[in-house]
Amino acid sequence: MELSIKVKTTDRLVRLDWLVKAARNAFSAPVSSLLKREDEYKLVKEAYKKPRFIEDIIRFAINNVYSKLKEENFSKNTEIEVKAESLESIHPHNAFACRKTTLKNLEKNEKNLKD
Repeated sequence: MELSIKVKTTDRLVRLDWLVKAARNAFSAPVSSLLKREDEYKLVKEAYKKPRFIEDIIRFAINNVYSKLKEENFSKNTEIEVKAESLESIHPHNAFACRKTTLKNLEKNEKNLKD
């Protein structure tokens, strides 16, 4: 799985650790590159408790970034772009999803969901 998050703003710099946390929290289980067999089993079992397709990961990543930037009072014109590609092993093709939006659009959608 490859995931990228880009934020474009004129206000100030976005902290890299915010984006890393937003990305890590978008997945169905923690990301780890080296595991023992027993730990891998636990990780896979945990992932099955809250399965997420690639479009879910995009949605969660966007929402995680939005929540943090809203909390930090970033400009409503701030742009967020998230892209993900799942390197499929059971299909003859990879899955790809992306979304580009602004804090203003996300805030508008958030208000519509509450009404």
